[in-house]
Amino acid sequence: MNFFISEAAKNILAEHALIIGNTSLAEKTEEDATSSDLKWDENKLDEFLGRIFLAERNGKFSIQYLKILNYMESLDFLIQSGHSLARFGDGELRVMMGGSHQFHNPNKKLQLKLQDTFKNPDKRCAIGIVSTLFKLKMPNDYWKETSPLIKKVIKNELDFGRVYLNTNMTLFFSNKRTKWGDAYFSKFRSLWEKKKILLVTNFELFGKLNNNIFDNAKEIIKIDTPKKNAFEEYDRIMNEIQKYDTTYTVVLIIGMTATVMANDLSKIGYRALDLGHLARCYDLYRDGKEKPANFFSY
Repeated sequence: MNFFISEAAKNILAEHALIIGNTSLAEKTEEDATSSDLKWDENKLDEFLGRIFLAERNGKFSIQYLKILNYMESLDFLIQSGHSLARFGDGELRVMMGGSHQFHNPNKKLQLKLQDTFKNPDKRCAIGIVSTLFKLKMPNDYWKETSPLIKKVIKNELDFGRVYLNTNMTLFFSNKRTKWGDAYFSKFRSLWEKKKILLVTNFELFGKLNNNIFDNAKEIIKIDTPKKNAFEEYDRIMNEIQKYDTTYTVVLIIGMTATVMANDLSKIGYRALDLGHLARCYDLYRDGKEKPANFFSY
């Protein structure tokens, strides 16, 4: 059996063999290493090992490493690159497999468009993937059940030459103001600061927020969408967007429809950002509130 390790995997393996993140336990004595060091390294190692894949092609096997940026790295990539963003969470991946989700009924056309976006994204559109899928230790029973099913279907569609952004970069929960939280939201807000934006969302849901994360934009034009099953009005929404020129940044808060729409808009010259629950997270953060139990089921 022929076996080799790709150069990319060699570099990743070499980096993590001695240093996990910025902490090198190999250089510390057992007494020096704190419990937080050990816990942090354990988490990083879990993420690292969960992203190693054994690939087979023409009878040859290779070790491949799936590169997914962390939250801040993902945000920095968007700021520096000017790319659009299309995110795949568990909901998008379930529908891509032919299933349903609380925000959308099964839809064959949406399923096919999600598959095409995942495999063949526009070169100016960054793809986000949910990193929880690739942990060895799942955080709860939902992920223990969901992760193997999704990975079994998408493993052959993963592009190991691509750097994926972290889908959950748009989720940030803290009921206390922190320097890190302030800096994180400030970086996000820089994406549209003093720019013209098209805010594509459901007016009723957005109107319930006390704090508008987009209030630093130069101009905001809103395009209303349904609360659920937004893909059924895909053509109407696209036509509304295209009434405005590509100097507008398109902000999409319309569930999994945003994933495919961000890619389609990128193809025709727009910068489109699929921002999921970011506006709601910002609202909770500014009000100092905990994440409600029904956050994902409104």
